[in-house]
Amino acid sequence: MKTLLSLYCKYNQVSRLLVLLLSLTAVSAACTPAAPPLVKIGLIAPFSGRYQEIGYQALYGARLALAEHNLAHLTPHYHVELIAFDDRAHTGTATEQAKKLMSDPNVVAVIGHWLEHTTVATAPLFEIAQIPMLATATVPDETLRNNNYLFRLYPNEDVLLHQLHTAARTHFVEYTCNCSVTSGSQMLNYIKRSGTDATAVGGPLWSLKEFISLAGENANGSYFITPAPHPLVSEHTSDFLRNYRKAFPGQNIGWVSVHAYEATRILLATLEKSHGTTTSAHLAISLSLTDSPSSLLGPVRFTQNGEWATPNYHLYKWNSATRSLTDN
Repeated sequence: MKTLLSLYCKYNQVSRLLVLLLSLTAVSAACTPAAPPLVKIGLIAPFSGRYQEIGYQALYGARLALAEHNLAHLTPHYHVELIAFDDRAHTGTATEQAKKLMSDPNVVAVIGHWLEHTTVATAPLFEIAQIPMLATATVPDETLRNNNYLFRLYPNEDVLLHQLHTAARTHFVEYTCNCSVTSGSQMLNYIKRSGTDATAVGGPLWSLKEFISLAGENANGSYFITPAPHPLVSEHTSDFLRNYRKAFPGQNIGWVSVHAYEATRILLATLEKSHGTTTSAHLAISLSLTDSPSSLLGPVRFTQNGEWATPNYHLYKWNSATRSLTDN
């Protein structure tokens, strides 16, 4: 009888202990703050093929912006992930990758593609999905004007051509070409074969190592214009250059790195202002109100049509003797 009574008492004590532990677990769970909601920023760029250096410059620039954001916001309103897709500088592939992003309900915005043809191919898709897109290439004004989810963080074609012609007049250069690395190298080859000392002013793609690889010594003395400063030359990007090299030693860096860095910062700042209540539509409205007066790109705000209101331009010159850039 004593044995049964003893077992009953022990059983009763264990039961009370389990109830107490369960109660404490429930209290602990109730006191633990809920994890912030997951949101994703998509990055589409060429990571393979002729323009692959664009993709990797963009990726590391965006990753640096996200790392700095996470360090500054230890209790964020969101857990933000960056997901990158390779468009291979091909419209068909770009469309496929856009559809992958559209199928992910956590994707709230997209940055891409640094090439006009791929950007134009995907912009209507993201509009249908109501996902805001920061376009990092030229997009025709009519495409931009009719798309409430498209924001062009890049000068339009006419303005960029005007800047090329202005630079050509300033530096007594006869030729201009806002063209691909292939067309640009062919132009310089034609100029040199003509037996003159003339050169040309090119667009942002002339900044790439692939351009130097194709043009060779013909690139000596040629100029190019970019919408973002080149961190290997520009003095006011020295902090960015130091942080980039510390985070990603040995990785390629260029103006695209700065461009992607600032595009990502714009999206992250917009997300923070929403205080956990954002939707893609809300984010699009918030982007339209962007006012960043002190970015590495200069002032960034968008017109009612989604245009970058006051893009800056940076003129550089290739020096083939050292394969370096000279700021002008």
